[in-house]
Amino acid sequence: MIMIIFDEDDKHALLTQLLKKSPLYKRQTAQQLSYLISKLKNQTLNSQEQLSSIQDPHIRDLVITYEKEKRASNSFDFDDLLVEGARLLRNHESIRNWHHATIRHILV
Repeated sequence: MIMIIFDEDDKHALLTQLLKKSPLYKRQTAQQLSYLISKLKNQTLNSQEQLSSIQDPHIRDLVITYEKEKRASNSFDFDDLLVEGARLLRNHESIRNWHHATIRHILV
């Protein structure tokens, strides 16, 4: 399976496309939504916690649709790389042990 990694332009393009179909079109920008999505993903690894913290139902629907669109196109954004990497290490002891044994430093 080929995965696509969205850069910020790809992320904003998809969010703009989704916003145009939303009642929030004139009230929110793709940049504001992108910031919100990144903030939510960096606060928690649990997607249900992410969604439950969004009070506005229109924004919640946009975030859900954004995630579905990414999944449908086999895409990750940068935040997904961080979240999925952390989840992989947290949930798979053999992978965590291998990385612990073989990698001394990670440059960020």
